[in-house]
Amino acid sequence: MDLKHLSLIGIPLSSQAVLLGLPEEAEAAPQRKAAPAAAPAGTAAGKPAAKPAAKPAAKASAVNAKPPAAGAAAAAPRNFLQEIIDKDLAKGGRCAGRSVKGDVIRTRFPPEPNGYLHIGHAKSICINFGLAQQYGGRCHLRFDDTNPAAEETEYVESIQEDVKWLGFDWGENLFFASSYFDQLYEWAELLIKDGKAYVDSQTVEEMRKLRGNLKEPGKDSPFRGRTPEENMTLFREMRDGKHKEGTHLLRAKIDMKSANMNLRDPPMYRIIHKEHHRTGKKWCIYPLYDFAHGQEDAIEGITHSICTLEFEAHRALYDWYCDNLPIKARPHQFEFSRLNVTNTVMSKRKLLKLVKEKVVDGWDDPRMPTICGMRRRGVTPEALKNFVMRIGVTTSYSTVDSGLLEETIREDLEPKVHRRMAVLYPIKVVIEDFPEGKVEETQAANHPSRPEEGSRTLKFTREIFIDRDDFNEAPPEGYFRLQPGGEVKLRFSYVIKLKEVVKGKNGEVLELRCTHDPATRDTMPTDRRVRGVIHWVSAPHCIRPAVRLYDYLLRSGTPGEEAPAEEEKEEEGDDAKDSKEDFMKELNPDSVCELKDACLEESLKDAKPMERFQFERTAFFVCDKYSTPASLVFNRIVGLKENSHKPDKDKSAELRSRKDEQAKAAAEKDAKKNLDPKQMFRSETDLYSAFDDEGVPTHAADGAAVPKSRIKKLKQALPAEAGTRDEAPETMSNIGRMDGAFFVSRTELLQWLNSTLQLNISKVEQCSNGAIYCQIIDACHPGAVAIRKVNWAARDEHQCVPNYKVLQQAFDQVGIQRHIEVDKLVRGKYQDNLEILQWIKTYSDRTAPGGDYDAPGRRFGKLPDWARPPDGSGPAQRPISGARPPSSGAGQPQPQQGRRASTGAASGRLPGAPTPAREALVEDEHERLREEVVDLKITVDGLETERDFYFQKLRDVEILCQAWEERPDPNMTVSKFAESVQRILYAKDEDDDDDMRQENDA
Repeated sequence: MDLKHLSLIGIPLSSQAVLLGLPEEAEAAPQRKAAPAAAPAGTAAGKPAAKPAAKPAAKASAVNAKPPAAGAAAAAPRNFLQEIIDKDLAKGGRCAGRSVKGDVIRTRFPPEPNGYLHIGHAKSICINFGLAQQYGGRCHLRFDDTNPAAEETEYVESIQEDVKWLGFDWGENLFFASSYFDQLYEWAELLIKDGKAYVDSQTVEEMRKLRGNLKEPGKDSPFRGRTPEENMTLFREMRDGKHKEGTHLLRAKIDMKSANMNLRDPPMYRIIHKEHHRTGKKWCIYPLYDFAHGQEDAIEGITHSICTLEFEAHRALYDWYCDNLPIKARPHQFEFSRLNVTNTVMSKRKLLKLVKEKVVDGWDDPRMPTICGMRRRGVTPEALKNFVMRIGVTTSYSTVDSGLLEETIREDLEPKVHRRMAVLYPIKVVIEDFPEGKVEETQAANHPSRPEEGSRTLKFTREIFIDRDDFNEAPPEGYFRLQPGGEVKLRFSYVIKLKEVVKGKNGEVLELRCTHDPATRDTMPTDRRVRGVIHWVSAPHCIRPAVRLYDYLLRSGTPGEEAPAEEEKEEEGDDAKDSKEDFMKELNPDSVCELKDACLEESLKDAKPMERFQFERTAFFVCDKYSTPASLVFNRIVGLKENSHKPDKDKSAELRSRKDEQAKAAAEKDAKKNLDPKQMFRSETDLYSAFDDEGVPTHAADGAAVPKSRIKKLKQALPAEAGTRDEAPETMSNIGRMDGAFFVSRTELLQWLNSTLQLNISKVEQCSNGAIYCQIIDACHPGAVAIRKVNWAARDEHQCVPNYKVLQQAFDQVGIQRHIEVDKLVRGKYQDNLEILQWIKTYSDRTAPGGDYDAPGRRFGKLPDWARPPDGSGPAQRPISGARPPSSGAGQPQPQQGRRASTGAASGRLPGAPTPAREALVEDEHERLREEVVDLKITVDGLETERDFYFQKLRDVEILCQAWEERPDPNMTVSKFAESVQRILYAKDEDDDDDMRQENDA
């Protein structure tokens, strides 16, 4: 049916299907301006993309977007690698004059064949191959096979398969590091002859001790003074297999006192008596990555050697080898930030451990972040490439939320896959007034917005299955699915009404007895409103395959710091150890759940391996790679909406819980007003273990003495007598738990921030990237914040998350018991950021150590333009909040300070204490703000009610359209259909309570 006539009555239409989401979903995903479309990774230069990625991140840079035309009005943003290449190719640049088609630039993807590639490698593949395609160059696939102890032909073949699956082709540019062993050996001997390399005969432990650390310089090896002749003899004996593993090591002779640890005589060759998968037993000495890497690039003529930031400190060594060897072409190394994803293991070494210990079913287990694992899970190469486009290419450390990957997968699958009905947790329903043995067939569209995809046949019978989640015997308010005496519409079928619930001996529900309305086969009833629409399958005409529900492999959102797990060979020696954190403890024991009783519609019996479907109202699924007609298996790819695999929260219960907590906090505060000052801190046994005669803590819970400065602050917090603690500051624990309210105006907060941190911000929302919060805590606790990791330029949500990770780590270190609601703060909402900023201001006032704080120096010059103070805005250093003002002296405003001091002395108050007039003004301001908050809440309640009212109307229109698509009514003309829609839009709901109710079920 052509629904264009709906535009005549005010319903906008487009070529795409309009999917009505829930009100809370609309709030969680506000509309944004569309970003310029970029060619997906793998699109050849000059060719338009087939399907641009949906909703690209505002700041994401396509790794291989076509260069903008000269004079383009709105050029797409370009990442720093593209800018480097543009500069190199420009006149006077390093690569100027290179114009041979297919060889303008040369990049390379050099994995070590010691495991299967994972999603982190996918980013590097897209960057290197994408840049080569964009600039008319070529990308080499080079296997860095320099460690026969860990490498196998199996891994070589799997890596080639993964690269091809992503849509990239290396053509004739397939290379192996082992092909260069002869040349590398000659260059090693050359360095020995020149006195720039020597054979060290120390043990590994002895070398480690003499290497020093970041604070102490290294010491020369006792074998560093060997003559070139001695070194050459030993090195050739190593080559000839005359020495055991670990007895000798060839090292470059650079500088053991260098501040760069990588230049302290790094290893070049080690002895390994293992058969190589390509060269066999020809060699028993093998070059290490740092020596082989740059020379392999030079041999192949690589113009842009792109690796991850872990190798930034190795660049000096890369250049040293290039400077001291007779290479023909000088390569250059550039670094970008590697991909980190929450709830995901990104280390090949750790993934190998999972495989060997049989925690997973192999490298292609659908829970694994390997490319083959994601392929088996049903993820498409387009989804992975679109994901890489979204996160962009930067030099800032960041961790991407796994929800962004899931959203990208959903957007890729939504327009492609066919719909099917599946009941994962079945409960039997008997339609009492439907004839037994009768089978009624109905046609269901394979895709709601693509009629060209055809339809399939569904069979309706007396006995059907529905999902247990679609039935509730004691439903909460707002529940519109099946309940005693209630009605629901079965998808593509009738409206049914529940008459009886049949239970077993132990009270378990066995089946539901219902009746159906024969007049509702093709439409919704006109004499009453039926809000719920649920899916179903026929009991005698369904299949029962295995259905596997996969979840995150790690429980924690962000895994511990990983060793370099990237596209190049991982560092050998000391850096090859796993991180200290035992990541095995973070494994999710519920990462897979296999359902044996799931009931799927009969048409799925013909599903082919790796065929994808959307199980309506459930999730996207794929028929498993190893599935057979006799043993079907379906794997969940991703849910239909964010966090759909997690249990739903009862929002009303959450609201009640929050109100209860606030009431409890208020009651505790009132109780403390009449508390004996000497007992004020004694109840906080989790923080303190010893007290003086006045009740002031002297020792912490662990027995450590409380610093004198802290004791002084605690004494100031004590009230003079019982009943006067109304406005006494909370203890650090209470501040950390944030169980009090803090009223500081927006203007005061901004002035305080700009003065303390020497900024120029004008909105509270500009704090939402978390960098400002980090620096305030750094001012309060110098050294507690990893300030170098803070990304001041972060703007997208996934870029802001690492800043909050740094902040949370600082909270944990200084003992602040505060959970940061990152998902709310990164959205840049005024109220959320105002609340935490008020708390941080209060915390700073009470804990700041005093003295000058060099805010610009602590930022190391990192500051976006929007936050830079104007020229001449102030001195180089400013006192942080809580610091004493400078003592009076030459050039100080003496009269003002004297007046303040005399007032304090006369009144008996501490200097700086508020006057009664000031207190009255503050109280008046508080009262005004409280009234404003009440008015705003009333306004918000009204808007939410109005929103829900109109949302329900749109929902009713959607149900009407669905009923028409399922079974068009020949008696329903276009004009009658339009009248039905108008009746819904302009009708007044008689049940006001229902109109105010937020519908939670589609």
